[in-house]
Amino acid sequence: MSRALPIGGVLVGLLGGCNPAATPGTTGGASAGGAAGSAGDAADAGGGPNGGMGGESGGPCASASGGQPPFAGNGYFDGLSRLSGLPETECTITVTQGEISPTMATVGVVSFTTDLACLESAEIHFGLDVSYGLVAPANPSEPAFRTLLVGMKQDSTYHYRVAVSDGTSVCYGEDRTIETGALDAVATDFVALAEAWTSPDAAPGFIVTSRDGDAVIHDKDGDIVWAYPMWNVFSVHLSWDGKYVLGRDPGPFDLGYGGIFYRVGIDGSGPVELDAPGGDHHDFAAIPEGIAYLAKSAEGECDRVYEASVDLLDGTPIFDTWSIYQHFPDEGVMEGTEICHANRVRYSGAADHYTVSDRNKDAIAVFDTSGVPLLSIGKAPTSSLEQHVLAEGAGPGGDWHVQHGHHLYADDKLVVFSNSGADGGAILHYTISADSAALDWKYAGAGASEIQGDVQRLPNGNFLITANQSGAIVEIAPDGQTEVSRYVLYGPTGALYRFGYSEHRPSLYGTPPPR
Repeated sequence: MSRALPIGGVLVGLLGGCNPAATPGTTGGASAGGAAGSAGDAADAGGGPNGGMGGESGGPCASASGGQPPFAGNGYFDGLSRLSGLPETECTITVTQGEISPTMATVGVVSFTTDLACLESAEIHFGLDVSYGLVAPANPSEPAFRTLLVGMKQDSTYHYRVAVSDGTSVCYGEDRTIETGALDAVATDFVALAEAWTSPDAAPGFIVTSRDGDAVIHDKDGDIVWAYPMWNVFSVHLSWDGKYVLGRDPGPFDLGYGGIFYRVGIDGSGPVELDAPGGDHHDFAAIPEGIAYLAKSAEGECDRVYEASVDLLDGTPIFDTWSIYQHFPDEGVMEGTEICHANRVRYSGAADHYTVSDRNKDAIAVFDTSGVPLLSIGKAPTSSLEQHVLAEGAGPGGDWHVQHGHHLYADDKLVVFSNSGADGGAILHYTISADSAALDWKYAGAGASEIQGDVQRLPNGNFLITANQSGAIVEIAPDGQTEVSRYVLYGPTGALYRFGYSEHRPSLYGTPPPR
């Protein structure tokens, strides 16, 4: 697939001027002031066609907005209001719908109309009191701006208000309330965490993961705000645009077929269970066009990276990781006749590349999106390999042995979850310089995990660590030692799928962080 990042048609037309006759859900005419948005797929859960309202050339409503641009609905959203600090103006806002989704008791559905002229952007602010705290970018492409409120706790009263702006001022609607329900119908086995504490230094946002094989989203307090039964899933992620939750089972490690994906709308609608092409297993990553996933094309082969739309059935192999991993010996447990055991794949939107972990190679492989090998980081290869970075302590007996989760969060910075190193399960932080990587620090306080294990560097500089078999998710400060939050599951440790791989999102709207 080509890697052309989508450009927001949702608000492009609005920024060029004002067409008072335009209505949400229709496409306005193109003008010198701004091209009209194009209609998108109305079947997308939680959103509609990406058509803007268009603008008239010139005219009295030419945008004069400054500062932070409006959120266009398909880019990175950090969860902060784009309208704070603007002077207030008067208008009429009529809420035409304010109810809980019939398929997800913690997701609200709000629609509204307004008489504000030259409407440029809109948001819904919501929270447990009138200080709100959460922001949902309103969807101007939906009839009556139909917008989902996502990230609410169970059995709670939430306040919300609509905010609309012409780019120079903001008008607020009245405070309203909405009542969430219990997720018992879809998550009967989920009890409260055995331990959940957080501090002001913890990153705001949400953790998308699995608990004992089902998909869940926890908020910063450790409360479940979304859950759906996905039998035996190993990996759960939001789609690139945040409209779907997808999960996958462990899959067959050494076959050219099999493995199950699950997909459900963020509002709980349209659940499907699908078998994507290839012997897919372990993990996948959200990409602008859909997902990238790990799979074998035949028994005994090395793993390939496939790409598919969110329909999942159109998966196509893009490249074979053997181009890098043929240079590394296997030093771990193998399944059947497999020669590779890839277990984690990440996509970086900023760098536009993939990173792949192979459990038994003690190395991370980096490829561009067409499959050209860019870099390998880890233990010494057994044959000549260009662009290899030798990592301090990588290999059997060292700090880095058998890895899963990893994050190449800058060109010269890498964190790895080492499952079987000198300290058992530990996070290793490296600084890369030329052809070597120096171990800066390590942290083993989250607990051991012989399988999975994950780490992510967060936008605020903290690190999110998941020790899957220990049933713990821990956030530590940039110093690599200071804990700022900890979530621990109930019961004894050691069950196979306590927490799965984890993904932190600052907001449940828009795309993942750029890198």
